[in-house]
Amino acid sequence: MKKNKKRTGRGFWNTRNIVIIFAAICIVGILIFCLLRNNSKDDEQKNIPAQLDELQETSINLGSGMEIKEVGKYTGVFMEDGSDEVVSGVLMITVKNEGEETIQYAEITLPAGEKEAKFSLSTLTPGSTVLLLEQNRMEYMKGEYTTAVAENVVLFSEPLSLCEDKLKIQALDGVINVSNISGQDIDEEIIIYYKNSADNTFYGGITYRVRIEGGLKQNEIRQLAASHFSESGSKIMFVTCGGK
Repeated sequence: MKKNKKRTGRGFWNTRNIVIIFAAICIVGILIFCLLRNNSKDDEQKNIPAQLDELQETSINLGSGMEIKEVGKYTGVFMEDGSDEVVSGVLMITVKNEGEETIQYAEITLPAGEKEAKFSLSTLTPGSTVLLLEQNRMEYMKGEYTTAVAENVVLFSEPLSLCEDKLKIQALDGVINVSNISGQDIDEEIIIYYKNSADNTFYGGITYRVRIEGGLKQNEIRQLAASHFSESGSKIMFVTCGGK
């Protein structure tokens, strides 16, 4: 008669499987740590206050109501390309719209020594000032800045609208809630344009936007992720809905 072999009873919990499980837990832990660290780094970058140095007051007429008021050195978040990377000592200018029309877009060239500094702006309302950073992150150089040229200037053909008769907009940190209050379906695309601002100055020539493709049904509410929007540091500039 054959004797039955004894089983160890270890089953699934053998040494090999324990090692695999432990390794998997370590990998997941590392991934979570990296994710939290990156998110923390992003938050820290967004909260870094802008530092302006060696400000030089000036008065350079660019036409179309625009005037350069200051030239200087900027340290902080680089907002012109949406990257929000931290930069130091970048050439900056402030431009004020002294005219009566909103500037939709403009490109500005400022001689800086033997180089030419390039800036662009969008959505600059009458009476508003915007801080612009050199597009290629050119370092600030001491010197006299007395001339500049604005090209490809475009003005809005109609007054800006928030579509308040059609939409109710609630803006929070990183989120924009949109409700259709028009009493009917909105079939066309809805786009919300906004800029970052502080101390009555817009920061960056860039105008951010979020969109709702296909519109909104009557009484429908939609929540949009707006990564660059801050409840206390951003302003909705205008909204297009139903072709207007």
